Amino acid sequence: MWISFIARKYKVRHRILRHLYNKIESQPIHKTDLNESKSVVEDIAGVLKISPRELKKWHMSFHDFPEKNGHVLCFSENGCYMMGNTESGIIAYLDDFWLREGRKDLNDKIYNVSKWVFPILTFIISVLAILVSTGVIWKK
Repeated sequence: MWISFIARKYKVRHRILRHLYNKIESQPIHKTDLNESKSVVEDIAGVLKISPRELKKWHMSFHDFPEKNGHVLCFSENGCYMMGNTESGIIAYLDDFWLREGRKDLNDKIYNVSKWVFPILTFIISVLAILVSTGVIWKK
């Protein structure tokens, strides 16, 4: 249920990693070749049903992780912009890293709104309670 409220960029990042992982999933563990996970950006965008420009924009955060060149490795080959999985990208996909980040972001947004809405509501209710109670006293 919570996944429908997560920002689209986190879900797309998870789906990118899933697409790259599915290309090597059937390989034996001791013979996994990460080079076979390479895909042309336009092909990935077609599978995910988004524009290549949007894909390129959202994949940039994959490079924020210094270990193993981030979650994906990007390069140009034969004039095509390509992406491939890294070991940390496989781990991120299997651990639902981007979905968890999306949940954290959603929780932060809820907290940021509630930390000022609840005190305001409490103040309004307190003022109304004071007005009602003083009104009852003055009527007597």
